[in-house]
Amino acid sequence: MTDLNKKELLALAKDAGVVGRHDMTRDELYAALDLGAEAVEAVEAVDFLGNYVYTGPFRGRPYSYVRTNDEAYAKLAPQAKAIFDFMRDTKMVARGDQVVIAAVAAGVLKTTQNPAILFAFYARKLEVAGIKLSVA
Repeated sequence: MTDLNKKELLALAKDAGVVGRHDMTRDELYAALDLGAEAVEAVEAVDFLGNYVYTGPFRGRPYSYVRTNDEAYAKLAPQAKAIFDFMRDTKMVARGDQVVIAAVAAGVLKTTQNPAILFAFYARKLEVAGIKLSVA
């Protein structure tokens, strides 16, 4: 992911729902999208002003299946449908990259893409279809 330019990182950040992405540098965008506790800790250490409540990078919290929005589900790309179906059928609650890795291991999904980036690419559409960030 280090070879992505700021415009590409902004597109991923938009899909991931990263708040304040336009004010971030390329390195800050990369950190906000980066997997791992270090990125979460670094961003959580920042003192935010106002009534903004920080909710961590999209990969820092688990996703789970809630319901199916049939109209949105019908518009999903085949890879996104495979991810959605896998989460629905297995009732898996995990970070996006873990979901993709498990789906590939189960033979439900075939991809050579980075699991975290693949999930991030479809995250917003999956959310509309019925996959949500878990509260816990």
